[in-house]
Amino acid sequence: MGMCKPSGGIKQIFGKVGRNIPGSYGNPNTRTDMYDIDNPNELIQQRWYGPNGENLWDRDWKHKNENPKKPHKYPHDHYWDWSKKDSRPLYIGPNNEDTNSSYC
Repeated sequence: MGMCKPSGGIKQIFGKVGRNIPGSYGNPNTRTDMYDIDNPNELIQQRWYGPNGENLWDRDWKHKNENPKKPHKYPHDHYWDWSKKDSRPLYIGPNNEDTNSSYC
């Protein structure tokens, strides 16, 4: 899979801040970029899919209702761990990184 332009392409969708890109699977080796439906130029989340179509990770550019006691760093990534029964995304990467610098 390529870094900025995955071999399967990039799909653009629109959604609301605070909602995630729907589904746990996508087209293999692709990325989905979700823009704010109320502000179409604002990127709010990205999701990368691996060779088998499973989510690899999400990158959040903005959240809804920030908690001032637990501020977020932007962008930050949520990694999917398919080796576990509940594959919901993790908040840090396998090496405790906030953002995967291998992809843009």
